[in-house]
Amino acid sequence: MNTSPSNATKVADLLERAAGHIDRVGWTQGDWYEETPGLQPKDCPACADGALAVAAYGRPRGAGAHRTPDQVALYAAAMTALSRHIGDGLIAWNDDEARTKEQVVGAMRSAAAEQRKQVAS
Repeated sequence: MNTSPSNATKVADLLERAAGHIDRVGWTQGDWYEETPGLQPKDCPACADGALAVAAYGRPRGAGAHRTPDQVALYAAAMTALSRHIGDGLIAWNDDEARTKEQVVGAMRSAAAEQRKQVAS
């Protein structure tokens, strides 16, 4: 995915949706999502990567054959933007036992703001 203003805006929007997902349903570590009886996976607490996948694909893990090339590219661009923002690999960072939900959501929103700043400059 190129870094045109339109794409940077889409990446920012996906990061914001992922942060909103965690705000709404919760955050977890050690797996893409926490299976919750009576809930669809897309409605369960998710890790940072799982929340990005919900925002991109509608489910907390890669959507397999149901993914479009545009969805895959957008997910990858958001993952890259967030990893650059935190300066670490997303999975290890999310699963650090000292990590908090607030740090994850804050990092997603800050990375989204960085993307929007690129559009504005």
